[in-house]
Amino acid sequence: MPKTIRHLRQEDRRIIARLIKQKASQVQIAELLGFSQGTISKEVSKNFTRPGQAHSRALQRKASKIPRATVITEAIAAMIVVKLECNYSPEQIYTDLHRSRLPGST
Repeated sequence: MPKTIRHLRQEDRRIIARLIKQKASQVQIAELLGFSQGTISKEVSKNFTRPGQAHSRALQRKASKIPRATVITEAIAAMIVVKLECNYSPEQIYTDLHRSRLPGST
């Protein structure tokens, strides 16, 4: 079963800041909050100014991400259906799509 994705909340960032000031290790903080040590390390290196500012900066980065465009056009969807009905494997369909160079197939 895949792990659920959790993002650090403002409360988590405040706890991290408090524990860092108390000289707790990143491993201890990770175990306490239920995140990986890598997540805590990234948070400390990226956002460790003030917890409120860190949360604001994280939200700004999230908002500035460009949403992905729709990749599958109607022509590509039709081609995929035909290939599936002909028992093509996903790898074969992928190769055919890239060879055909249909708009949106890159």
